[in-house]
Amino acid sequence: TSPGFAGDVGGVGGEAPRDALRWNQTALASLLGYAQSQRSSAVIVVHRGERIAERYWSVDARAGSPYRNQLWGRADSGAPVEDVASLQKSIVSTLVGIAVDKGLIELEAPVSTYLREGWSSAGCDEESAISVRHLLSMTSGLSPALAYQAPAGTVWLYNTRAYSKVVDVLEAVTGEGVVSLTGRWLTVPLGMNDTEWRPRPWVTPGMDANSVGLFTTARDLVRFGE
Repeated sequence: TSPGFAGDVGGVGGEAPRDALRWNQTALASLLGYAQSQRSSAVIVVHRGERIAERYWSVDARAGSPYRNQLWGRADSGAPVEDVASLQKSIVSTLVGIAVDKGLIELEAPVSTYLREGWSSAGCDEESAISVRHLLSMTSGLSPALAYQAPAGTVWLYNTRAYSKVVDVLEAVTGEGVVSLTGRWLTVPLGMNDTEWRPRPWVTPGMDANSVGLFTTARDLVRFGE
């Protein structure tokens, strides 16, 4: 179990702790009903280390369904192990925070301090103005093709391919791949036993998406949140 988390949250669909009975059951049922109506696959509500509610639903994973690309399998508990899409950015930004705390990265430093010049398709001057903070805050001024569009820090654009360069920075400053680094700094210490990076076979060259996805469970995300 992780610090601050009151043990495993019980079997899938199991009984909630006694503290949950003090909550407004009608309101909780409404919340869970709404989540189900939005085609959620899992919801866990935790308050002060206690599980208040935990529910799982079957989501259409037939051929042609986007969810088919996200579902990898089941944990020992029976809970779905899923590609959590851009939630991976929260994991990566936390790794960056740890690297900053260790003195390995400076957020205001140019990305080219850690990566070779030419890591983007921008000109030398424009590229050297892009800091690690710009990548994290989606204000690099680059297009999804990593071409120059605007001065760094002046325009916000949700840009997954630019953000992915943060992973390259982490690997450069630690000399370690993101898979083992995530395990050493986060998932192993926190007991996130069902979390791992896996290749995404559906990503094609030039697509604004990462070639690897973070696969995890709702329970592991609770541990991360706690």
